[in-house]
Amino acid sequence: MNVIPLPNFFEKRPNTFTFTYNLPIYFSNEFTQTKEHFINYFSKKSNITLSDSTSSKVIFLLNLDLHEEGYIIDVTEKSIIAEARTDKGAFYALQTIKQLIYTNNNLYTIDCILIKDEPRFTYRSFMLDVARHFFPKETIFKLIDLLSFHKFNYFHLHLSDDQGFRFKIEKYPLLTKIGSTRKRTKLLGGGYDNTPHSGFYTKEDMLEIINYAKRNFIEIIPEIDFPGHTTAILASYPELACINQNYKVAENFGIKKTSLCITKDNTYDFVYSLLDELIAIFPSKFIHIGGDELRIANYKKCEGCKKLLKESKSKAKFANHFINKIASYLREKGKIPIAWNDYINYNTNYNVISQHWKPFTKNKTIKEINEGRKTIISNFFYFYLDYPYSMTPLHKTYNFEPVFSKVISPDNIIGIESPLWTEYVPNDSILEYQVLPRLAAVSEVAWTNRELKNYNDFTKRLKHINEIYSKNYLNFHQNATKSYSLITRLIKTINWFRGK
Repeated sequence: MNVIPLPNFFEKRPNTFTFTYNLPIYFSNEFTQTKEHFINYFSKKSNITLSDSTSSKVIFLLNLDLHEEGYIIDVTEKSIIAEARTDKGAFYALQTIKQLIYTNNNLYTIDCILIKDEPRFTYRSFMLDVARHFFPKETIFKLIDLLSFHKFNYFHLHLSDDQGFRFKIEKYPLLTKIGSTRKRTKLLGGGYDNTPHSGFYTKEDMLEIINYAKRNFIEIIPEIDFPGHTTAILASYPELACINQNYKVAENFGIKKTSLCITKDNTYDFVYSLLDELIAIFPSKFIHIGGDELRIANYKKCEGCKKLLKESKSKAKFANHFINKIASYLREKGKIPIAWNDYINYNTNYNVISQHWKPFTKNKTIKEINEGRKTIISNFFYFYLDYPYSMTPLHKTYNFEPVFSKVISPDNIIGIESPLWTEYVPNDSILEYQVLPRLAAVSEVAWTNRELKNYNDFTKRLKHINEIYSKNYLNFHQNATKSYSLITRLIKTINWFRGK
């Protein structure tokens, strides 16, 4: 069963279906995008004929009884019949069919099988940080292809941070004129490359990305991270800080003291205007507002913020002053805000989705889940893809269970997201190596029911997926399933941090 993620029900049968050189296909009218994808893929393998007959060799039928993303595939010697309720479900059926194909006597063949499948989680996402290192839209297209192949349905773009601002905002042109460029970049292990790094997406670029993703049934979620992680913003508009001084786009990494002043009216004018431009471009129902790793050193030097700090009596309540105002604004615009879980608590607006990432905050997150807060699981120790395989080996990612044992309201966990932060990911080759084959493991955590998962079985199926990566010239980690002792892992991890 060479499919990842593993379908939630399948029954193998004897015999095979072989693609003939003239292949009549039939698609219900509702499946226009899937039909286009099918023709683009299989026209290279067979002479496809569109047919009006349900007695064709390949048939995609509408079935309103299925889950929105569910599908059925019934492969016999005579035909492939796929059923789905939506075009998205039909598309996922197609991704499974693509993995089932193999060559036999120079003919494309599928073993006879019955599959009934739907996802465990409705939110299955990957995040790419394009602020620390910028990646062109062509790389984004390639990632969208990979995500759709593994049945992800969301792609979160981290568009701003201390080291760069990556989306052109018409009202604030300095964000890209100044904020998109840094003079040099800190290297892993020490030193700088002394090479300027820059880049940003125009609205035209982003519309291309959004539309390409939409054709692959993926929703692009934009993130502007504030009030912390805003050095690039303040380098462009220093009057938004508590202390108006000269800032420069950060050249090294780590948590900065700089942040937006959260008691100035012009801060909110800026944020609301920026969000308005995002909303005009991004159709996603979600907007990510960051809200992580806030430092309060500069706030103590600002009279307005110092007063708010005293009134708030805690850092979390202070941060929530900003988060709640932004969340309320987004809800008025019909959008659902997402924030990192650092300061999410009972004071946080109920409509903010918490993205759990922060180490040692599990109990706090469980409390929020059980009290009704919708949550995305992005656990640092399991789903962060930027660290070496010695630190986060494949089996560790695969075996992680996102529904924590003390959760009594599992429906509030809407799904999982696996982030790739790019401080030390400067090019496509390293990006692919960090992501593959981990993305396959994450996809199975997100899609396949817990009781069906088995790491040993996964590694056997992964060989077939690795062949597909190889045929597409992707730089995947070829020995990701190899096990190392804890001591060896520790040494390798230390060497990685030292840049060796």
